[in-house]
Amino acid sequence: MISYQEALNIISNAVPGAPVLEDIVTGMAQGRVLAEEVISHVDNPPFRAAAMDGFALVAAETQSASPESPLAFPVAGCIAAGDGCGSVGESNYSSGRAFEIMTGAVVPAWCDCVVRVEDVSLVSGQPDETRTVVIKRPVFRGENVRSRGEDFCSGQPILRAGVVLLPHHLMLCQAGGVKMVRVQRKPRVGVLTTGKELIDGRTSKEEPLPEGKIFNSCGIFLRSALTMLGAAHADYGSVPDDPKECTDRISQMLSDGMDVIITSGAVSQGRYDFMPHVWKKVGGEILFHKVAVRPGKPVMFGRFRRSTGAAALFFGLPGNPLAVVCGMRFFVEPYLRHLSGFPAEQGFSAELACEVKKPAEVMRFCLGTLQGVALELRFCPVERQQSFMLSALASASAWALLPAGRAQLSAGELVECRTLYSSAWLSGSNWGQL
Repeated sequence: MISYQEALNIISNAVPGAPVLEDIVTGMAQGRVLAEEVISHVDNPPFRAAAMDGFALVAAETQSASPESPLAFPVAGCIAAGDGCGSVGESNYSSGRAFEIMTGAVVPAWCDCVVRVEDVSLVSGQPDETRTVVIKRPVFRGENVRSRGEDFCSGQPILRAGVVLLPHHLMLCQAGGVKMVRVQRKPRVGVLTTGKELIDGRTSKEEPLPEGKIFNSCGIFLRSALTMLGAAHADYGSVPDDPKECTDRISQMLSDGMDVIITSGAVSQGRYDFMPHVWKKVGGEILFHKVAVRPGKPVMFGRFRRSTGAAALFFGLPGNPLAVVCGMRFFVEPYLRHLSGFPAEQGFSAELACEVKKPAEVMRFCLGTLQGVALELRFCPVERQQSFMLSALASASAWALLPAGRAQLSAGELVECRTLYSSAWLSGSNWGQL
């Protein structure tokens, strides 16, 4: 039986070499990882623009203005955001005229400054007369004018490869005229649960649960977790304890091109724990089976080599619900992060709030809550953490990874911790079902 770190090393080394890339519409790219830098297609701003509502002028014509000797300029036209300068026309310009202008509008080529509307007096004429703007101070060249390309220029890199695209990144891409981005392809994951005891639900709460049956809580967890983690997933349902039917479903997953196959159940040592045999029968190899962890010791990991040189990886998780949660969090998720281009997760330390006892030969994934702030965190284990129990998940907010080689840890000791779900993934998008 191998250690948890040895298992992670095997998983990491099994990752296919070159990532698969795809080009997608920018608006659909939230949560994806950029595979190459993004280059702007336009200047931003793409033209000289007014930074304020006001009046566009020639600065040299305002230099003698003062409160004692204000200058008056007839308003020759109005330029709104989205209008070209053709809306006023260069023919309308002559010395000593101003143009009303709105924030973001194009500053006419023959003007070089904008005076704020708050800094002028506007004199309205008769309906058939031109309005006049009165200025009481000099306006400087470039005042309240955004230069073309002041933010970034066409051809300039605006995002580096490896960035996890969030809403503000998409905003930047759109401003740069970037309609498509190249990202690492989202992993395709097939999910299969096993066990004749499983049922997916009942039509009403009055309908009795058949004797010997339990609800398939593992299936809904795996599908929901994969959605949150940003993996496209296909549900292959549930099979009873039938090796032939399980073989057929897994063969179908491989034919459908799944990058990752996740099953629950049938990996321990009982009469119906046939998953190792099934995986070998479809042509897969087992890279490890059983890891010194609790919950989830019987976890199995394998690889199927395709004729193209690509590989599908297999995670056979135990059937107990809390073991499935641990298997997804601590075995499947690190692989999906790597496959999707995310960096490895970084844990944090917290003090144990109380003494904890555990089997010395295994690492224990311990559920608990966090108290305190920043560098003064305390980890408080919750009760009822046997592998068939789920109630502890309702109150837990974190995990502690209690190391192998220790049968007892004392209150006040620092332990390595993880949040209940990886926070880096929570910012990603839900890619949903295939």
